[in-house]
Amino acid sequence: AYTFAAVTRTMGASHWTTLQAPFSSLCRDTGSLCRDTQLKTRKAMAASMHIVAQTLGAELTESEVLPHFEALLKDSAVEVRQAALQNVANIIRVAANPAAQRRV
Repeated sequence: AYTFAAVTRTMGASHWTTLQAPFSSLCRDTGSLCRDTQLKTRKAMAASMHIVAQTLGAELTESEVLPHFEALLKDSAVEVRQAALQNVANIIRVAANPAAQRRV
C-alpha cells in the first residue's frame, strides 16, 4: 500500500496490465489493503489513490480507481476519510466524464 502509487507512476499507464492484478488484490479482495484492518494501510491507500489516477488517465481512473476511492471515502475511520477527502479535487481533475465526477 505504501509504495503502490510510486510503482504505478514509475511504470506508467502502459504497464497497467502488469499492475492491474496487484491493484485488484490490494483493493477488491476481502483481505485487501483498502479494507485492511490496519488503519495506517487504508489511510496510505486513501492518501495516494490520486497519484494512481493521475498516472492512469481518465478512462482507467473511471473504471478502476473511482470504485475503490468511493469506498475509502465511506471508510469507518475518520482518518481514512480525511486522507481521501484531501484528494477529491485531484481525482475529479482526472475523471473527465461529468457523471464520474458527480460520483465522487
